[in-house]
Amino acid sequence: MTPEYLAKQVEFIDWLSAASPIEGVLGSTYGWEWLPTSRDQEDPLNGPKKCEETKDAEMLVYKSALRSLRKIGRSHPLLVYGPHDFTESFRGGALFAFKMAAREAALRQKGVWSEVAELYSQGRWPCGFKENREFVVL
Repeated sequence: MTPEYLAKQVEFIDWLSAASPIEGVLGSTYGWEWLPTSRDQEDPLNGPKKCEETKDAEMLVYKSALRSLRKIGRSHPLLVYGPHDFTESFRGGALFAFKMAAREAALRQKGVWSEVAELYSQGRWPCGFKENREFVVL
């Protein structure tokens, strides 16, 4: 997959179309950690890495994802739990994941972020991971 293909693909995502309400994972009994929810967080799965040669690809896909995410609006009912609204966390997580998937695509290295991006593409939210690195998915 190329970054250009990924940028085009992200435009057509039906965000959260197959997701469950957030309270399903918030009330879970197993321990898990959030995946990044802002674009500048460090990669918890691969460690911090800067990659100058992939900046253009990352920006191309990031901008496409940013435009596509406008479809979900300011708040999404599946992401509201009591007084807490996780819509911005969802948006930030998607942007981070697609930026990292663009890096993998530019380097021609299919990795974990390509898998995460695929879950988003299926209308899900891979919001975290367990100790065994299994994803926590809405």
